Amino acid sequence: MGWWGTGVMEGDEPMDLEYVIREALLEGVEVNECDDDSSADEEEARLNVIVADKLKKGEYKKILADMMAGDGEFGDFDREIAIQVLGEMIMCYGGTMSDDDKAIFRGAAENDDWAQGDDERHDSMLAYIDRINSYAGIALEPTSHSLLDTIFQHMVDEKNGLVNK
Repeated sequence: MGWWGTGVMEGDEPMDLEYVIREALLEGVEVNECDDDSSADEEEARLNVIVADKLKKGEYKKILADMMAGDGEFGDFDREIAIQVLGEMIMCYGGTMSDDDKAIFRGAAENDDWAQGDDERHDSMLAYIDRINSYAGIALEPTSHSLLDTIFQHMVDEKNGLVNK
């Protein structure tokens, strides 16, 4: 489908990356099989706590290194977008982010190819950089809009189509 907005998490690739990053963080964690929605919700909550704990402990360094090198599963994704998504996840989960890591996340936004030729994406990258600069290790609310929110707003505004960079 592509992109429905210009924010870090407003596209299919970021959603795929979020899943891959989450799976990497949960590597070796036993996932319980669930027979009903209630159990599935409890298991999802348990896994979210584990992901948050790992991000708070800074246990994302290998993932970041793999992204920067284009290794493993991350070689299939745009390098800058992958790094941006990891940075956004860390901020939304309240994870630890060193000054060196902040510089890497800022660099991924500054080197975003799409932002070079699109004013809206450029503004989104500047906002992302501002979030990183002010991030103090306390979980932040996501700033990106979901696909359903975007579709609804387009209907209200009588606008057709999505971004699809």
